[in-house]
Amino acid sequence: CHGFTDRGNSNRGVIQIERAAGTAEESFTLNIRQRVVHVGDVVHELRAKIACRNDELASPQKWSLTSRFFESSGKEREGLAIRRQGQFVDGRITCTVNAQASEIAASPRMTADWSLFEALQRWPHKRSASHAFDVLEGLSVLRPGHRVAYRGTQTIERNGKSLKLYWFSQLGRGTLPYEYWLDDDRRLILAVTLSRVYILDPQADSKVRWRRQSGTRREK
Repeated sequence: CHGFTDRGNSNRGVIQIERAAGTAEESFTLNIRQRVVHVGDVVHELRAKIACRNDELASPQKWSLTSRFFESSGKEREGLAIRRQGQFVDGRITCTVNAQASEIAASPRMTADWSLFEALQRWPHKRSASHAFDVLEGLSVLRPGHRVAYRGTQTIERNGKSLKLYWFSQLGRGTLPYEYWLDDDRRLILAVTLSRVYILDPQADSKVRWRRQSGTRREK
């Protein structure tokens, strides 16, 4: 969201994550589409497909990602597209970006930020539940030394009713902290990191303003 002093916050993007069954019980695929409105009504779109191991981290094994920018008219901005492919084998990440290859070492316990959105919905709600790993942020940058821990429950008011939420928090090198909240059905309904907030909403796409309204921005 972007904050305006005269008309409050507005939704500025949407992410859709689909979990598809794999060819075997030990694997599945995440299909991802994210669109975010930037300055000048430029829309940044990410499309990704991640083949994950069906373990506690939804560990990515092989993936592809396309990054593109569009004008508000829908016309793509030329020369800005990035196509990334990668795989994780024997503790090493091999990536190809626009035909340029690279390789880096990673912890055997490695996940991606989008994989975590799926994985933590399967974790136990226990104080002793704590998970250490490396994170491949945006399938692009490796962030080492992360940990997610269960913090307990919180109760909020929603539509005049009390809603019990289960709280996890994530800390690690290279990124700001994340806070996650799940409901009784183990659905991830809220994820927060600084000024970016993800809210589960089946109607999210229709609520995004794909063109910026004029106003005085609230700076903090």
